[in-house]
Amino acid sequence: MQDGTLLRLGIEPESDDAADYHGRKFAYSITVNVLNDDERRIRAYCAGYPGSAHDNQVWRNMKQHRDPGSYFLENEFVMCDTAYEPSWFCVPAFKCVVGDGLHLHPHKTLFNTVLAKPRVVREHIMGLWKGQFCWLRNIRMKITNNKNSLKLILRYIDSTIVVHNMLLDWREAEDRNAAWDESVVTDLTSIDDANRAPPIAEREVLDQPTPLHALNDMRRTQLMQYICETYIHSYNYSPIQDDLSLSHGDWSSMVGYDFSTDSDDSSVVSELD
Repeated sequence: MQDGTLLRLGIEPESDDAADYHGRKFAYSITVNVLNDDERRIRAYCAGYPGSAHDNQVWRNMKQHRDPGSYFLENEFVMCDTAYEPSWFCVPAFKCVVGDGLHLHPHKTLFNTVLAKPRVVREHIMGLWKGQFCWLRNIRMKITNNKNSLKLILRYIDSTIVVHNMLLDWREAEDRNAAWDESVVTDLTSIDDANRAPPIAEREVLDQPTPLHALNDMRRTQLMQYICETYIHSYNYSPIQDDLSLSHGDWSSMVGYDFSTDSDDSSVVSELD
């Protein structure tokens, strides 16, 4: 998962590009793009762009985007919000188009709903990271035309991320030692075990690489189809009032009330009175 965040600058920059540090939330800020895993560790990040820089612009200049083959396997991808463009290694949520009346197809809506759950972890990471280091919420260091002024801020940001991951490792080690019981024998099998259950057939398409000349949206479309096939059957319901195929008798049997006994609205009101 990935997302961009803004680090507020407590002192107005005194550089030639000071106006570029005006962000959408704060007077002056620095844009940071963060890639994390499901265990709240920060795996990669890019900091130093001014607050006016778009998240996708920062992402396009990261090594993970310029050379994805060195960082992602053929069946790996990073999930994100609508600020990023789709590719075989980047799966963003679907964006509402103004021309469509801000309405999404039900399949796209379901995809966004499922995608929102792991994205909650991303919000937790930002809260943990900034909560542990108050300096990140208001960086009282001045950026000047001297490049070392910005480099010093980036070094502090690097240090906070390193300590953030170290704290997670220490806490995980403590929890593991406290909960570990050698007398318990697990039934987990090795990944190379010949008796291991075969992969789910529906997921085989996600394990295959996308063609070289495929559309950028192909991986996201495959994932959406898999989600629909997996979840639609469990939540395959529609409001009764929208189902015009039901007859008068079906309505009565479903709600447990015979509407044919009501001659008009006035009779119902008189009974209630």
